[in-house]
Amino acid sequence: MPSGSHSSSCTLKDLNRDSNGQLQSRHRRNVRLEEQNNNYRRNYLPFTIPSSFYNIAHVHRFTTIDTISILNNHFEPCYRYSVDTDLDRFTYELSLIQVHSIPQNLPSFIVLFEINHLPPFDTLLFDKIKLLFRLLFRLGNITFSWGSMSNELKSAVLMNLFTWPLLNAPPHSSSFSSSSLLENISDDESEEDEEIFLSFLSRHRDINTSINKTRHVEIHPATVSDDAIIELISSDQQLSSNEPPQPRRKCRSTSARIRRNRKRNMVKCLHRDQHIIFRKVYH
Repeated sequence: MPSGSHSSSCTLKDLNRDSNGQLQSRHRRNVRLEEQNNNYRRNYLPFTIPSSFYNIAHVHRFTTIDTISILNNHFEPCYRYSVDTDLDRFTYELSLIQVHSIPQNLPSFIVLFEINHLPPFDTLLFDKIKLLFRLLFRLGNITFSWGSMSNELKSAVLMNLFTWPLLNAPPHSSSFSSSSLLENISDDESEEDEEIFLSFLSRHRDINTSINKTRHVEIHPATVSDDAIIELISSDQQLSSNEPPQPRRKCRSTSARIRRNRKRNMVKCLHRDQHIIFRKVYH
C-alpha cells in the first residue's frame, strides 16, 4: 500500500508539473505575440481601403430592379473579375457567390449573390439577375478565383442561373486534354492548398472566323518577381513540341518538394493583397 500511494502521488506531481509547464509556455507565447502586435501598431499604419474606392451590393429577393440595372451598367464595360464562393454551414451547399469587379476606373463593385434567397424563377427580377450572370461569365472575360471555376460554380450552373461557357469545349480547342480543361492544372494533383486560378474565356480564332467559333481556355504566362526562384528543367528532360512534358513530381525528392512549397507560399504572401495574382506553373 505505501508503495502504491507513493507511485500515485508521483504521477500526480508529474501531471501537475507538466500542466504548469504548458501554462507557462502558453503564457510566454501570448506575451511575445502581444509585444509583437504592439510593435506592429507602432511601426505600421493600419491597412485601409477608402470606402470611395468600392461599392457593396447584395443580390437577393428584396433587391430592387434599379439596383440590378446599375450593376448591369457597371458590368457591361468591365472584363476583369475576382470570384469567390462560400458554402452553407450546415448543408455544405453553395450559398454565396462573391464577385469583385476590377474596372479601369474606380469605384469597383463588390456583389454578394445570396443563392438561398433569390427571387422565384418566373419573376422579372430573376431574369435581370440571370442577365447579370451572363455579363459576368461572357466570352472574353478574365476571372480570378480560389480553386477551379467549374467546381466552385457547379451548383449555380445546375440551378440554371447561367451557362458555364466552357462546358461544351471540344478536345481540339486547347493544348490540354478535354478532361483537364476545367480541372486543377497544378503540379501536385494531391495538393489541397488554396491556389489562385485564372480563366480566360475567348473564342478560338482561325483564318475563317465565321466557321471556327469554338470556346477554350488560354493560360497566359505570368511575370514572377525577382525574389521568386523557378527551378529549370535539365537538358535531358527537354522534349519535342509534339511530346508532352514529363511531370516534375515523378522525379522530385521530398526535400525538393518542401523547398518548392515554401517558395510558393512566400510568393502567395507577397502578392496576397494585389488585385491580380498569377500562380507559378511548374513543369
